[in-house]
Amino acid sequence: TPSNHSASILIKLYGRCRDLDAAFRVINEMPQKYGFRPNAAVYTCLMSTCIANNRMDLAMKLRKRMIEDGIGLDEKTYSTLLRGALRAGSAEQCALLVSSALDQGGRRLLDEELVRGALALIQRRRLWSERGWELHERLRDAGVYVRPPADPQTCPARSGGRFHTTDGRPQRRRLPTPRAVAPL
Repeated sequence: TPSNHSASILIKLYGRCRDLDAAFRVINEMPQKYGFRPNAAVYTCLMSTCIANNRMDLAMKLRKRMIEDGIGLDEKTYSTLLRGALRAGSAEQCALLVSSALDQGGRRLLDEELVRGALALIQRRRLWSERGWELHERLRDAGVYVRPPADPQTCPARSGGRFHTTDGRPQRRRLPTPRAVAPL
């Protein structure tokens, strides 16, 4: 009998074929036909498929659909969406996802490495004063201790430190060449 596991496998297969329409048909038709309710894993598989096909907008709509259907987002779902938002370069989506995860369950739903990436993206997009600082404070209050991204104006490693060129690109640190040993 088809189940959530079967639906996940089909969605992954359609995703590899880059057939989003067929993947969406699985989640829209299969549960009704076989009498089961899609779980977070099925939605997360479909979100991954959307992100792999550069359709972060559809992945975010699935997030909204999960919330409307009363299906809780888990750590895997938030990690998948945050990776997609980082890949798409969307600081607003990153802020929304981190904030939503904090509202839903706190630190247990967040991958700290992805949170650091989200905060860095928010800073690069010059949204730190609007969204980043408040988000950082909420993270700290929830027990997620992530350093705020370094300010390029005050961080010597990013603004002309020892191993940087004058144009801001990192310079390779060259190790001394070993001296050839003379044959005996």
